[in-house]
Amino acid sequence: MLCLCWATVATAETTVPLELQVDLLRRVVRFERGFAARARDQVKVLVVVRPRSGDSESTAASLSKALEAARDIAGKPIQVSLHRFSS
Repeated sequence: MLCLCWATVATAETTVPLELQVDLLRRVVRFERGFAARARDQVKVLVVVRPRSGDSESTAASLSKALEAARDIAGKPIQVSLHRFSS
């Protein structure tokens, strides 16, 4: 499992494009010791969305698209799941 945290901001306001953030993540994770062994056959990414928040929905969709376009992290395929939480 890979744990990531992104603030809830509109995609248009994001200083660093999500595609670049995903690319940087893919590079940095290679230095995480034991990541490949813990990830096993695929990298599971959970994107948490705030329901009824246009900004959250938009950012989550863009992040999911960027992750799916990347296809792999540390040579392992990416499985992206969305979860809408309620408080």
